Amino acid sequence: MMLINRKSITVTFIAMIISVIIVFTGCTFTESNIDKTSKAEDDNEVQSAKTSNSSLNTENNMELNQSDKDEESDSSPYTISDNSTDITSLTGYKRLYYDFYINELSKIEDYIEGISLLDLDFNGIYELIVYLPGASASGSSEIYTIEDGEVRAFSGRALPEEVWERNVPYSKNAVKGMFWANLPSGMLKDWQIEFWNIFKMYHNRETGENIFVIHTGNAAGEKDSWNTWVKFENVNGALSAVVIFSYEKVGGYDEKSGKFETLEWLINNKSVNEEEYEAAIINFETDFYSKYELVNFDYSNYSIYKQQEPGISSTTGNVNDPGINADTFAKFLSEFSGF
Repeated sequence: MMLINRKSITVTFIAMIISVIIVFTGCTFTESNIDKTSKAEDDNEVQSAKTSNSSLNTENNMELNQSDKDEESDSSPYTISDNSTDITSLTGYKRLYYDFYINELSKIEDYIEGISLLDLDFNGIYELIVYLPGASASGSSEIYTIEDGEVRAFSGRALPEEVWERNVPYSKNAVKGMFWANLPSGMLKDWQIEFWNIFKMYHNRETGENIFVIHTGNAAGEKDSWNTWVKFENVNGALSAVVIFSYEKVGGYDEKSGKFETLEWLINNKSVNEEEYEAAIINFETDFYSKYELVNFDYSNYSIYKQQEPGISSTTGNVNDPGINADTFAKFLSEFSGF
């Protein structure tokens, strides 16, 4: 007669139940939907770079696998591990930005495409630029700076309130809108200089002064678009953005043609005809490039990037660069030495 071990059956049955629970838990996903937006929050603006009426477009139903974080240890997922950077070594603006990441940016970590440190006004304290999803031709970005010993927002929000209830004060010379901007992965290419919205450093040929400029803008087709050249300065000890040139095509329905057409051409917010519009752009760019030359530095030395294939390398199958998280941001800060 074959004897049945009841204890073995019981253990096996319990193990099966636990396995089912683990499998069920591991299949849990959180979905997020970024709504369209480029609207900023309050009235702390001193100087304002013009923002687009176009909304921020992003892909819907981005699946964020939260179960991986849930299955980690009981400690915070943003705790620095034993093999990571000792955050006590971070001081000054670096520690302020690290704490800001933990308290605020970690909430939108899955949306961040890249992070840069650039001293936009050359005062020795680097601005934190956070690159986020945008339209087809350009991403969006938010700028943060250090004032009076704390992190402050220099630009308006790029993500809607339902995605991120940003808890940070505005800086003294903050602008209302966010900046349309892309983050190069290395040195600039000729076509990137002309077409990309990038924070670019220029050198004055006569005075030797370096400045940061961004040519920011967006479009709803060829008939409707806006473009703004913004120069960053330090005004009364605080970061400031000065519009040095702007041009815009105002599109709309033309009753005569029955089509969507350009109805108005604007140069620095003043109405001109199409010929004057084209001539003004050429004249400005000719004058600017006669005074300034591009400083073509390697952006990868000042930035970290979101990985293209999360977790696993497509070629070797090995775990690759973990992308942007508290550990990699701390490592970036500890190794960063500036210009």
